[in-house]
Amino acid sequence: MRKLITHFYYRYIKRDKTLDLYDFLNTSQYMPEIQLKQYQLDSFQKIWLHAVENVPYYSEIAKKHKLGKCDIKTLNDFVKIPLLTKEIVRKEFGKMVAKNLDKKRFVANSTSGSTGSNFHFFIDSAKKSFYQALEMRKYEMMGASIYDRELSIWGAAFDIEKSKKRKFAVIKDWIKNKKVVSGYNLSDEGIREIYRTMKSYRPLIIKSYPSILMTICHYFNTHGLIYRPKAIHIGGEKLFGFQRKEIERTFGCPVYDFYAARDMKQIASNCEEKNGLHVFMENVILEVLNEEGIPIEEGEGDIVVTDLHNYVMPFIRYRIGDRAKISKKNKCKCGRNLQLVNEIIGRRFEIIEFPNGNRVGGTFWTLVMKAFPGIKDFQIIQQDKSHIIVNYVPEDLNPISKFDNIVKQIHKYSGESLVIDFHKMEKIPLSKAGKMQFVIKIGME
Repeated sequence: MRKLITHFYYRYIKRDKTLDLYDFLNTSQYMPEIQLKQYQLDSFQKIWLHAVENVPYYSEIAKKHKLGKCDIKTLNDFVKIPLLTKEIVRKEFGKMVAKNLDKKRFVANSTSGSTGSNFHFFIDSAKKSFYQALEMRKYEMMGASIYDRELSIWGAAFDIEKSKKRKFAVIKDWIKNKKVVSGYNLSDEGIREIYRTMKSYRPLIIKSYPSILMTICHYFNTHGLIYRPKAIHIGGEKLFGFQRKEIERTFGCPVYDFYAARDMKQIASNCEEKNGLHVFMENVILEVLNEEGIPIEEGEGDIVVTDLHNYVMPFIRYRIGDRAKISKKNKCKCGRNLQLVNEIIGRRFEIIEFPNGNRVGGTFWTLVMKAFPGIKDFQIIQQDKSHIIVNYVPEDLNPISKFDNIVKQIHKYSGESLVIDFHKMEKIPLSKAGKMQFVIKIGME
């Protein structure tokens, strides 16, 4: 019924292209790689021409770097365009917006960056149909449907309040078959209330942050509570291997990772094979750059993303702040020819540099802390290269008493001059966005 109502709404009331785009995306994901890359190039050339002609920032960039409207003839020519960063967007905000488009297309949005300061930008309302079509395809990649009943246990208060304030919110949520509850109240009673909601609402899909689900899993396993959805949809944070294993064990269903950001929606997702994340090539161009800023096809580096459809405020070669591992050898059995990312390995600002010059990312800490029993949750805080603080919550039944093995393991990579202090806590505080920050660097960047 909901599928029929939704299709009727898009086809005859809204009269947009959502369903046509959905049909295209179901076909395009299986197109040969060369055809997908040609689609990306064609889409980019259109937005580049628009940006050079109508966006002052890119007009200046093109002039400064002697780039004509038609000088990006292949995807390899991308390196001619300088990288865009949050700092540049903040500084050049007035020059970043298109001067020729109706202001009705400008949808204001913001996010808090690594420093907690707000980052403002515009999304093109003309992209809504494309986003919706991508969302529909993403759910099918999870072996589910966008029409399946879904419960979101979300941590971003902004999103929850925004959802409540929408016109006809109750009706739209009924049609979409979705319910949103806050992930901020994870007290024992709060989790029991979430469980009661699961049992009464009976969602087939549960969507949440990994840190929220891990807290719920611990309570469920301790108190013998059971709920079995069809799938778990992850968002908002990096998903670590130990988290996937624990969440799948507790809920008895597959966990699907999804990669996106408020300032760059719909980037990549697991499919049913869960062999890395498929990049939504029809929506973005994703590059991975090494330390010299050169695009690579093998190894680990910084993620740079180009939005192919945001004409009101083009983000071209945008260093989003995350890092990834990729490999041309990795192929997915699902048959899709979309670009594969092996793993999103964490935020760039989470890279810790040790006194001996070695650097490690967020995954290093999860592997070290989970290698030794006794620690349930942890957080790494660094204020200078020679000193880190490990905030930790001990396991209830088997609390850690000695840290010698952990220190020894860290010193293998940091050198013995690194000072490591362990602080016991009852709970690791979440960020203002409701996320777990495993690594925090204070006053170092």
